[in-house]
Amino acid sequence: MLPPVPLMGWLFAGALIARKHPRTGMGLSVSGLILLWLSCSLAPAVLIQDWLLKPPAALSPATLDTLSRRSTAEHPVAIVMLGGGRDPMAADYGQANLSEVSMTRLRYGVWLARHSHLPMAYSGGVGWAQAGETSEAVIADRILREEYSLEPRWLEPRSRDTEENARLTMPLLMRDGVEHIILVTHALHMPRALRQFETAAAGQIQITPAPVSELSLDDIPLLNWMPSGSGMKAMHAALHELIGLWVTT
Repeated sequence: MLPPVPLMGWLFAGALIARKHPRTGMGLSVSGLILLWLSCSLAPAVLIQDWLLKPPAALSPATLDTLSRRSTAEHPVAIVMLGGGRDPMAADYGQANLSEVSMTRLRYGVWLARHSHLPMAYSGGVGWAQAGETSEAVIADRILREEYSLEPRWLEPRSRDTEENARLTMPLLMRDGVEHIILVTHALHMPRALRQFETAAAGQIQITPAPVSELSLDDIPLLNWMPSGSGMKAMHAALHELIGLWVTT
C-alpha cells in the first residue's frame, strides 16, 4: 500500500494504456512521476504530519516536573517507551540490538527518567514482520542496565504491534497502582498510539504524550521538495501512520 509499489503499478498501467490511448496513458505516466517525486520529498511528509496526523506538542519541562512531584510509591507515574523494531543479530555488537527508531525512543525515555526520577516501562516483543525470538523488551532491558546503569520496573515482551503494546502493558501498570503514564514514541506514531492506549486504559489511567523526532523542514525551502533518501523515509513513515490511523478508526 505504500510507495513506491503503488506508483510503480501506476506507471506500468500508464505505459500499457498508452498503446491504445496515448493521451490517457501519458496523463497517467506524468501524474505517476509527479506522485513518485512527492513520495520521496520531505515537505509532503511534514504537511501530512501537521495537517492530517496532528501530533501533540513536545512534553514541557514544567509538565514533567509536575508529574514527578505527583508520583508516589503507591501510585507512581510511569514512563512508558514503545518499541519500534530490532535487529535480531547486529554484526557489530555480536548480539541482537534495537533499531534506530527504538533507540531514539529509549534514549528519550532515559532522559526523562534521569530528569524526573520516575520509573520506566518498555513495551515491545517480536513484530509481525520480524524473525527471531529475542524480544525488544529484553534487548532494551540489557541496554538500560549495561549502558545507562538504569533498571526498568516493567517489561512487556509479547506485543507485536501498537494495539498489543497498549493491551498488554496497561494491566502490568494497573496492577502496581499506576494512575498516570508518560507515553514515549515518535511524533508521527503518537496519534495512533494515544488512541490505542486510551482505549486500553478505559479511563483508569491518565496519559500524557511525550513525542520525539517531530518532522521539520530544512532551512533551504527548495530542498524540502527535492527527492532524497530522508524524504522517502519520512513520507513512508507518515503514510504508514496515516493509513494505520484510518484503519483503527
